[in-house]
Amino acid sequence: MTLLSGVLEIEKEVNKLIEVGVIREVKYPMWIVNVIPVRKKNWQLHICVDFRDLNEACLKDDFLLPVTKLMINLTIGHEALSFMDCIVGYNQIQMAPEDQEATTFHTHKGLFCYKVVPFGLKNVVATYHRAMQTIFDNMLYKQWSAMLMICWSGRNNDQTTYKSFIKFLVD
Repeated sequence: MTLLSGVLEIEKEVNKLIEVGVIREVKYPMWIVNVIPVRKKNWQLHICVDFRDLNEACLKDDFLLPVTKLMINLTIGHEALSFMDCIVGYNQIQMAPEDQEATTFHTHKGLFCYKVVPFGLKNVVATYHRAMQTIFDNMLYKQWSAMLMICWSGRNNDQTTYKSFIKFLVD
């Protein structure tokens, strides 16, 4: 990969994020973080934003996450279980306008900040769970349970693998 091709790939990713409304341009930020281009196994370029300093400066949100054993036990007797990719869900939570510029990063194209909660922030899991708790408050523990977890992937509904996975979560 040449420097020019790397710059063009970063520009392409930034344009994609602007187009879908995930980031916006910033003129005079008080905080700027670096972008780290990382190659995935399939050689696609992935833009990572280095939030280490920002995470260090932020207080930890001690929102209590659901108890895994309780969540698993609540699924007993249900005919259907549905899993959603919670990582993708983070990008749907809007950031408060006054907090957006704290996520400012720079590229050769300019300065940009996130308009939605980006992956990599310290309190993203707690923020996501608080949002799910608020949205589904009247249904939680009755019709369904909201929980961020590693989704089990088994072949041909292999019950032995599934039982091992559940045992791993509960123990």
